[in-house]
Order: sequence, then structure tokens, then C-alpha cells
Amino acid sequence: MPFLKMQFMEEDLKEAPEKPSLKTIVSDLTDSAQDLVNTYVKLGKATATRKAADVAAGVVGTVVLALIALLTIIFGFIALGFWIGSLINSIAGGFGIVTGFFALIAVLIISLKSSVISPMIRNMVVDKVYEKDDDDEDNN
Repeated sequence: MPFLKMQFMEEDLKEAPEKPSLKTIVSDLTDSAQDLVNTYVKLGKATATRKAADVAAGVVGTVVLALIALLTIIFGFIALGFWIGSLINSIAGGFGIVTGFFALIAVLIISLKSSVISPMIRNMVVDKVYEKDDDDEDNN
């Protein structure tokens, strides 16, 4: 026991640690602020990269799906042209009717482009961009 008392007494006699100077405190605070800013910059870059990757993946998936859908539609309308042509005993007439159907659709799209189609596409893009932000806010 006397040994333990002596050890505690020696620790008490040791000099108290020096208080850091104001310069050291300001330097540490500046370093911490720089680290915080750098962390926020890295977080912003990571978030932007994630969103760009999500958009790129969505675009690639949509392009592949659109290509498959386009080929399906093309072959379907070729078959429809042959079928209508066989019904009216004129292959050219069948393809003419299918062409007229496409012309009607084109006129409809052109007439509705500025009032219906453009706002609908714009709203879908905006919803897609902010979809992840809403999910992140719900999780927090």
C-alpha cells in the first residue's frame, strides 16, 4: 500500500499540462472547418455522381427497351399491312392503309405536341429527378 500512495503522489507532483495557446486553438478550428468544407464538397460530388449514374442507367435501359418496342411495333405493322392486304386482295393497299394510320398518328402528335406532350414529358423528367430526394427525406 505505501507504494501505491507514493505513485499517486508522484503523479500529483508532475506538472499540469500546458493550456493550448489561442493561436493553436484558432489553427485547430480552421483545420476543422476546412475538413468540414472538404467533406461537404466530397458529399456533393458523390451525390452528383450517384444521380448522374442513375440517370445514365435509366437512359441506357430506356433506350434498349425503346429499341425492342420499336422493332416489335415495326414487325407488327408489317404483319398488319400484309394481313389487311390479304383481306382486300391488294398488298399495296394494305400497306397504304397502315401508312394512312401512321399519318393520322403523326398529325395528332404534331397538333398535341406543345399543349400536351411537351408538358407531360417535362413533368416526368422533373418527377424522376426529384424522386430520389423525396425517398431520402422520407428515410431520415
